[in-house]
Amino acid sequence: MNTPAFNSHKISEVLEHRPFNDFADQEFFAERCKVHDNLCPQFLPRKDRETLDEEQILQQRKGQLTLFLPQDLQLWEMMEIIRKIDHDTLKHKPEKQNERANQLLELGRKFEKSGLYFANFFPSDDKSEEAKLAQDLAQQFYSYGCSLQQKTKNSDALPRNISLSEEELSEVDQRLLGKQAYEKRLARL
Repeated sequence: MNTPAFNSHKISEVLEHRPFNDFADQEFFAERCKVHDNLCPQFLPRKDRETLDEEQILQQRKGQLTLFLPQDLQLWEMMEIIRKIDHDTLKHKPEKQNERANQLLELGRKFEKSGLYFANFFPSDDKSEEAKLAQDLAQQFYSYGCSLQQKTKNSDALPRNISLSEEELSEVDQRLLGKQAYEKRLARL
């Protein structure tokens, strides 16, 4: 049985995907927001969106919040948007205002650590196909994690002196293997 080769460039395509470029996606998202958040997103070309002042991005209109978003919104830009919405909609629950944005920040840390984890498996001077794949995955995960945390596209190279603590290695092992497989592996050691 032939197994198709793993294509790490698919990950790049997913990470670069702009979820609201398509009109149908915009409409579906708008309907979802109206039902769940009393929010009406309006999609603008990026250059038009960037001309808006900070207070113009989220506006109260006729009892509904209007949120102006760039059509080519990237996933790593979502944190600031989530934070802005939550600060407005959760005025009376200040302890909850940063909760979802912090979850996205934590997701960024997990991607970054996973990238460093993958990079640990093969030295950068190893030219085998496996090493190339691991380094490519490591770079993509690391860059995406940094992008989520910094809220801007980041394509920095992996740091040369890569080291994760034993606790971080264990955390990534558990996340990648799944809790049950991880516990079985520990039991065998």
